[in-house]
Parts: sequence; C-alpha cells; structure tokens
Amino acid sequence: MASIREQILEQIVQRLANGTIGAGVYRSRTAAVSRGQTPAVIVRPASDGAVQTVMPKLQWTLQVQIEVITRGDVPDQLADPILVAMNSALMADITLGGLAIQTVPRSWRFHFHDGDESIGRAIAEYEIRYRSDERDLTLQ
Repeated sequence: MASIREQILEQIVQRLANGTIGAGVYRSRTAAVSRGQTPAVIVRPASDGAVQTVMPKLQWTLQVQIEVITRGDVPDQLADPILVAMNSALMADITLGGLAIQTVPRSWRFHFHDGDESIGRAIAEYEIRYRSDERDLTLQ
C-alpha cells in the first residue's frame, strides 16, 4: 500500500483530473509541455516534514506545488479561471477524503517567458497537514 503522502497526492490529481478545471493534469511531470498540451496543470510535492505528537503518531506538513501553464497574450489572465476551479475542487473537502487534517492555500506566484507565444506559469502552493503511524507510513 502507498504512503499517506502518496495517497494525498493521488487524491489531488484525481480531484483536478475530473474535467472541471479545463486543463490536462500531470503528476510530477519533468518533460516540457508542448503548445498542444496547454493549458496544463502539474502537481508535485515540494517538501514534507514531521513532528511527533502522541506516540506512536507523527503529524506531517506536506507542501504541494500545483503549477498551471498557459500560453497567450495575457497568460496570468488565462490561468485565472483554472486557478479558481482548482482551488474550489481542493477546498470542497479540506480533508481530501479523510486523508488529511487540513488543506490550506499558502501562496500563488507567477512567472512569464517570452517566445513565439507568451508562456505563463502560475504556481499555487498548498500546505496539507496529515498524520501517520511512525512505524508504518501507510497507516493513519
């Protein structure tokens, strides 16, 4: 069985891939996104740290980056409805199906690149708190 962290990441991908955000969804994609694949959403873990609460439990803080890639004259404007739909999908159940204690949006950053068509990258960061057993990371 997968770790609670992996189950959370899969839950995020499933929520975003249900067709309501209007973009292709990828998990930890490293290959370049072609013009025909935009808009695109890439979900990746940024960090995960634990503190011991009550033995034998660990409380984790998972930082997740969700990158929205768009192409056009005003890429951040093109990304906005995707970001809004994405946030709604994630915040509809802050426990992510009972896997998390809480999901909190933390920051949104924007990067722009020139080319034959302007490319924008909007990166949303979410903090997800969850618990696991200290001996078995697949158990809550």
